[in-house]
Amino acid sequence: MKKKLLAILVFAMALLSFQGLWNAPQMQLQVQAASPKLSKTKKTLYVGDDFKLTLKNATGKVKYKSTDKKIVTVTKKGVVTAVAPGKAKIKVTYKGKTYKCKITVKKAKVTTPEPTAAPKPTAPEPTTVPKPTDEPEPTYVPDPTYVPDPVIISEPTGVPEPTYVPEPTYEPEPTAAPTAAPEPTAAPEPTAEPEPTTTPEPTAEPTPTAEPEPTTTPEPTVEPEPEIPAYLTITDDEVYNAIMALQSEYPEGTPWTNANTYSWGPDVAMTLGYGGFGGGCQAFAMLASDAAFGNAPAYKFTDPAYISAGAILRINNDSHSVVVLKVDGNMITIAEGNYNSSVHWGRVIDITNCGFVFGYTRRPIE
Repeated sequence: MKKKLLAILVFAMALLSFQGLWNAPQMQLQVQAASPKLSKTKKTLYVGDDFKLTLKNATGKVKYKSTDKKIVTVTKKGVVTAVAPGKAKIKVTYKGKTYKCKITVKKAKVTTPEPTAAPKPTAPEPTTVPKPTDEPEPTYVPDPTYVPDPVIISEPTGVPEPTYVPEPTYEPEPTAAPTAAPEPTAAPEPTAEPEPTTTPEPTAEPTPTAEPEPTTTPEPTVEPEPEIPAYLTITDDEVYNAIMALQSEYPEGTPWTNANTYSWGPDVAMTLGYGGFGGGCQAFAMLASDAAFGNAPAYKFTDPAYISAGAILRINNDSHSVVVLKVDGNMITIAEGNYNSSVHWGRVIDITNCGFVFGYTRRPIE
């Protein structure tokens, strides 16, 4: 009995050891290095802003490139600078694989400076008036010295005055004949009265010239800023929500074949390709793109860097059309019609091995 128990115990230990050796390589295989990942896959900036874009977990050389240098630029070290309003992408290449960061640039905010407060007027100090100088008192002039009158000394008496003898009476001489009367003096001629002086008339004062009225300077006309079309500012999230809203009308599995057709209006500018008519898978992709962009122009491209939400892709070596819902590096989430003759939502494809040929985007490209 003891020998049987011992044999069973040895067999169990051997089995456990073999199981541990079998699982060890599988556990080692599960430990993998972390894959590279962008620090940002999308970013909104204002003109003049910048930030540094990095590829995490990258150990080798990384290359950066802007899809539109007129809107955003990037240095060799990944410093991204916003140049003008619009949208562009930063392509990051590492070991043959491309990663993209979508950049939206808006106008810079204008800050109005506060007005400088005017200095308060300073009141002038009152002028000190000098006090009047006291007039000097008059100098005292003494009265003149009093001179006494001279003393009169009387003449000596005792000498009698002589007696007065009257003179003889004077006989007047006879009167002479009367003298001839003088001729009367001619009366003087009357003096001519002077002519009256003519008083000059007063000179008339000149009429004052009227002052010209001041010229009114017309205020400059403010030009209204051009309205930016909605399709230039719509974000990828807004495009995604607009297309996904069609699910209520076209749920998963809705029949959709080549008999279903759709046409873009004449206002949609086609840079290249067909004239805006499609059937089957192409018709559903055009309908879904219009749900987000309306009558925005469409541009044909072959560079996968221009792939964004709402773009129409021609895949499977030019045999099937899909509309883009989301972009995550090389992995593209799509919606499609005529997929097994029906509408299908949410399939994920790898742009590097899906047979991509060309596409149409509703966003401006170079």
